[in-house]
Amino acid sequence: GGVFLHAPLHGRASAVGILVKLSDDTTRSRPTFTSTGGIFGAQPPNCLSGLVGQWVNVEIRCDFPQLTVTVNGQLVQDVDMRDDPMLRYRPRAGFLGFQDCSKPVEYRHVRVKRLPGTEKEWRPLFQGNDLTGWKQIDGDALWRVENEVLTADGGNGYLATEKEYHNFEWRAYVQTMPGSNGGIFLRFKSLPSDRGFEIQIEDNPSSNNPTGSIYNHRRACCTPMQAGTWYPLQILVRGRHGTIRVNGVTVAQTDSLPVDRAGHIAIQCHHQGSRIRIKKMKIQVFD
Repeated sequence: GGVFLHAPLHGRASAVGILVKLSDDTTRSRPTFTSTGGIFGAQPPNCLSGLVGQWVNVEIRCDFPQLTVTVNGQLVQDVDMRDDPMLRYRPRAGFLGFQDCSKPVEYRHVRVKRLPGTEKEWRPLFQGNDLTGWKQIDGDALWRVENEVLTADGGNGYLATEKEYHNFEWRAYVQTMPGSNGGIFLRFKSLPSDRGFEIQIEDNPSSNNPTGSIYNHRRACCTPMQAGTWYPLQILVRGRHGTIRVNGVTVAQTDSLPVDRAGHIAIQCHHQGSRIRIKKMKIQVFD
């Protein structure tokens, strides 16, 4: 089994958040990602410590950037998450949880101590159930907010922030219906020719620019989600550098973004028949 840290509301918890594994290591000759104290998909523990048939004391301490795991007082994991390409972009907050692998694991005396946070402020980009702070630009797309979920459908058009942003991380959960097409434009100024650049939303692996692509600049390497399901989308831009992550997978990166300036964030609904839903949209502005 295992313990989830910073798990998301939707998406693959072990890739978006962090999964610290707990397992029977008695038959293994060396540590792996799935050994007790291993960070699944990222870091094996320093040594084998999983014991079968007896209670062990496990302590997981996550105090960014350091993540440590001790088993019966022995340090088995000690990683600086900033230095690990598989961990540096993962959220620093989220749900705690337990993994069920259909094999018996028992827990008792589970306790949590909240540590002082050091992360910069995240600002919600929707303040309630209306479009305050946003403006519709051109087109016949229909934009509405219901229960803090933004829905776009009905045609082509843009919805842009009233404020401009330069360097930031943007996060949200996205859901599209099959055949939908749209995008997130960054450093956007105006139509038709000064739109900044686009992070594509088109959940079609055969597309020239599938979801997560930096449109006509870097094609997403994969589409780790399915149309009709909610998935987390992360966009980080700093100067000319951009990193796009979909459902916990870095799908596109570049050090040569087409535009380096402040601009609006604009959501596009691209054509009739598209339906794009976005919720929990927030931003963290960099210095």
